[in-house]
Amino acid sequence: MVTFSSKFQLINLRNKVLPTLVVLFAIAVFSTFAGSVSYSRDDISGKLILASWIAAWSILFSATWREQMMQSRGDFWRHSAVALVFVSSMTVGLIMWLDLTLDGSLINTDFTQDYLAGYALRHDTNIYGPSLKALAMKLFGFEAENYHPPFNALLFIPLSYLPYRGAFVVWSVLSLVGFGVLVVYSLHAYGMAKYPWLPLSSLLLLWKPFTSSIWLGQLSVFLALLIVLGFACLKRQREGVAGLLFGLATLIKFFPGLLLLYVLVQRRWRCAVTWVICVAVGLLVSLAVAGSADGLYYIKQILPEQMRLFASFPFNISIEGIARTIFGPTEYFAPARELAPGTVRALVWFINGSLVIAVCRLGLRCRDPESDTEMFSLFCVTMLLVSPLTWGHTCLMLVLPMALLLHGALFQGRLGELRVLIVVLALFAVPDPVVLTSLIEIYQPQDVPWYVLVAAKTGSFALLTLWVILWLKLHRRNPCRSARNESEGYVSVHHQ
Repeated sequence: MVTFSSKFQLINLRNKVLPTLVVLFAIAVFSTFAGSVSYSRDDISGKLILASWIAAWSILFSATWREQMMQSRGDFWRHSAVALVFVSSMTVGLIMWLDLTLDGSLINTDFTQDYLAGYALRHDTNIYGPSLKALAMKLFGFEAENYHPPFNALLFIPLSYLPYRGAFVVWSVLSLVGFGVLVVYSLHAYGMAKYPWLPLSSLLLLWKPFTSSIWLGQLSVFLALLIVLGFACLKRQREGVAGLLFGLATLIKFFPGLLLLYVLVQRRWRCAVTWVICVAVGLLVSLAVAGSADGLYYIKQILPEQMRLFASFPFNISIEGIARTIFGPTEYFAPARELAPGTVRALVWFINGSLVIAVCRLGLRCRDPESDTEMFSLFCVTMLLVSPLTWGHTCLMLVLPMALLLHGALFQGRLGELRVLIVVLALFAVPDPVVLTSLIEIYQPQDVPWYVLVAAKTGSFALLTLWVILWLKLHRRNPCRSARNESEGYVSVHHQ
């Protein structure tokens, strides 16, 4: 049985993983600030940075995994392939990260909203509405709106003391380190935080959900980290800490609140109570600092406007996004058959409700320890599907279920799960903006057909594929039924 142990059994954290993360952090900080002064892959400084990164990661690879390579000297080509993937991924991935960080710090992104809200709180200005737009014009020379919950403004008060571009760079560095922790911890959960899987995981630096999160300055990395660490605490019976982490995730983005159903199905009452208390206290503190007027404005104005603008946005990969693309109402393209908004809303609620009920029924039946990781992963995928707004970068928490699929393929001989993993990674890797831009050019001056837009929502198909695979895996698993039968047999014998 795979468990979240408190110590690394297959890798020495102190001697290997920690130095890797420290060197990664140091090189990232140095290169970012060096690049912010003068950076171009065409000039001499860019070539020197590229060469230094290749050399640094080659040395780090040799120093970190030298013992493992020496134990199997005859497998030269396998070691060479792993080294090539690691050095190439780290070099290209960090150059992309540097480019995205510097580019993102110059444009209006999601980070702009949070930074602006934190800055507004410090200067006794409303975090929504005309006052915020005026403040944005003063700071940046363009209007900006804040669509994020009030709690985010509290989180970004410290960063708002820095100049905007410097704050974006700091946030990007923290996101990079947080993503490294997320990947290492997910691999460690299944005993794969070792050679060769740890160096091969560097490929995830090129994964579109991560690169999108960096470019937009999103909170998705830390949201995924809170959810995964919350589940780890839950497995270690630290329900109070788990509830606190889940509560913080819910305050940042409301949709993690759906995972409360998982906690209730598993009968983790202390975690559920802590979760609710954390959310209640966070909301009260947010309203006390930002003011009740901003809280009401967010509920009455921002949320409806957000749904109007983004529910039918082509990059929304939730059930709501698919339904709006086919049946409307949409702000962007002509649907296949436009239905009344109430009818579409009822259809979405029916589909989402069916998914949630199916998962909850399965969760009530399968509560054995061997199924909890799969069940939690299924609830996470369901949460992403039924959320009104789900973007590709929101799916970073899927690193944990993808590690589950990799473990099943490598150590349990289920090669079908490896194929599913490859398909999911590939679907999330499709560059949606490039595809959509190309489609618009092809179909101009007419609208892009709805079925082409649905087909372009590759992230939706990835989520649906994961949902079906996890649901079938749990539904067909014999331990779920046998554990229940054994417990019933034990009760009946004990009663007799």
